[in-house]
Amino acid sequence: MTTLRRCSRFTTVLALAGALVTSGACNEFLAVDNPSAIQAEDLTDPRYATLIANGVVGEFQPMFSNLAWWNGVFADELYNRAVFFEEGLIDQRNVTETNGTFSTFLYGPLHRTRWLADDGAARLKEAMGDTATRDLRLARVLAYGGYSYLYLAEMQCNSPIDRSAPKSPDELVALAMARFTEAVAVATAARAAQPLPTTATALGADSIRFLSLIGSARASLYANKATEAAAYAATVIAQAPANWEARVYYSATRRGRTTGSGIA
Repeated sequence: MTTLRRCSRFTTVLALAGALVTSGACNEFLAVDNPSAIQAEDLTDPRYATLIANGVVGEFQPMFSNLAWWNGVFADELYNRAVFFEEGLIDQRNVTETNGTFSTFLYGPLHRTRWLADDGAARLKEAMGDTATRDLRLARVLAYGGYSYLYLAEMQCNSPIDRSAPKSPDELVALAMARFTEAVAVATAARAAQPLPTTATALGADSIRFLSLIGSARASLYANKATEAAAYAATVIAQAPANWEARVYYSATRRGRTTGSGIA
């Protein structure tokens, strides 16, 4: 009996000691060290400039696939045979703020792309300094941002931007135009900085410039500025190669985790 009592007491002491050690470590229980994570203060580091630009591309691609599909369904250009009731409501043009399909596959991704483009442009300007004005990555991000604003204008009766009051389609188009105009200027400067007009950067700059000019033409047409729209389009027709095209690559994964270069 004496032995049993001693064992019982010893076990109790060990249990209490273990509990004290465990409780002392509670403050660090959820602490995780991820050496591959990018710290917030490093997001304006020039080393991550390409990653920032690619992040906008990666968000745009799956968003655009859904944008094309659901707007086609809404306009009766496409026929949706799915049975989920929210999808039928889109086909009936009866879309309210409670429609989860609309918010999940259209509104949310479109605003994420828009925000990433705006945030990315600001970070690239801070990271690259004066050289940002001729950096092709900034031009690309601005072009994507312009199209995101333009699609919001075409799709929404109004939309807040970063918790602002709802902006009208005309206001959204103006924001798109500002980004297209800046993208053209940056792409033009990026091309001029190249020693030869046939380098990859020079050709990429031409592509982004043409893409932005087409966006400007589309935005001008939406704003009932037919003369300006025709002028933007005529510039592309006169200067772009006959085989020039801009592509958005379809992603077969839910969140676009496959690789691809996206538009231009």
